Amino acid sequence: MNFLHRVEVFLHFIEAFMNADLQLHLEAGEKLSSMFFAMDRMKYKRLWPRYLSDRQKLKTEHPNTWNELEAGNISVTKKDDIPFASIGAAHVLEQVNKQIKDPSALIGSSNNANARQRFFLVAPELRCLSSEYTNQFQRMSGAVREHHALQPSKVQREHIVIDKIKAAITSHTNPCTADGHSLYHLINHAYVTQEYVPHILNIDATGQNMYESYVAERIAGNISVWAPLKRANNKMYTSGNRTHTVKVRDEPIDLKETKNLYGRLMVLAKSNRDVDMKGAIGEHEARSLFSPNGAVLTCIDKSKLFHALQQTAATTPGAFRISTDTTFPNATWR
Repeated sequence: MNFLHRVEVFLHFIEAFMNADLQLHLEAGEKLSSMFFAMDRMKYKRLWPRYLSDRQKLKTEHPNTWNELEAGNISVTKKDDIPFASIGAAHVLEQVNKQIKDPSALIGSSNNANARQRFFLVAPELRCLSSEYTNQFQRMSGAVREHHALQPSKVQREHIVIDKIKAAITSHTNPCTADGHSLYHLINHAYVTQEYVPHILNIDATGQNMYESYVAERIAGNISVWAPLKRANNKMYTSGNRTHTVKVRDEPIDLKETKNLYGRLMVLAKSNRDVDMKGAIGEHEARSLFSPNGAVLTCIDKSKLFHALQQTAATTPGAFRISTDTTFPNATWR
């Protein structure tokens, strides 16, 4: 649920630009601040609170600018009759740059430096003339009256993608019905070290406290925003991937905390008892043909599988037998 709440904050931040909502933009920005501080996003930690403070000051120091932003000019809207279609100014600049570079637009540059300078100065004006000319014919055929995401083909594609995501999650396990309270990786089922769990679950509260302290000391206080910042160093999911060195019969071996399970088993087998690893691998090598949930892995290259089986048959006599027929569907092995 913590993860879902964090995703919801990002969706609200995007919604603020799509609806040109200044108040929602500032509220979502406050929520994002706690994540910036908890996850040690240093540039955002330093400057994002200052950005929010300057925006709030516009209401009293520059009321005209505040009114313009509150009226919807925080974003750029091309068509007022289509809701949820506004975008940020930086996004608009990228679209304008793409239109200028579009091969179908009016172009004309050369290798001459002065000519290139003239082109980039006049290119937006040329693009404007080209757009006005082509829009005459688009208006004759009828303008778009609804959001592009509401088209039947888009909605159908969205449902197909959602079904694939749900199937991929449930093929491993349903996180909402899993027993126990331990955190683990959804795909490989690697458990997160228990000492990291409080850090992960309390990110919101930790980040909020750090954000409030920063505002009190540097925005409302006398400490410069450019003064050195301390990292939170919260333990995350990736913190468990640190490499640890263990000794097996006086030989150092590097292992990761939550990964390389097969390597861990090899170390245990060599450390605690004598196991015929060559024989065990030769007899049970077929387990590599299955995924963690037990489904058979799909072979996308039959020729490579066929040659691998032949090589294994030559190196491990009696493991399985392959017919000499060159046609792969008729090959038999066991």
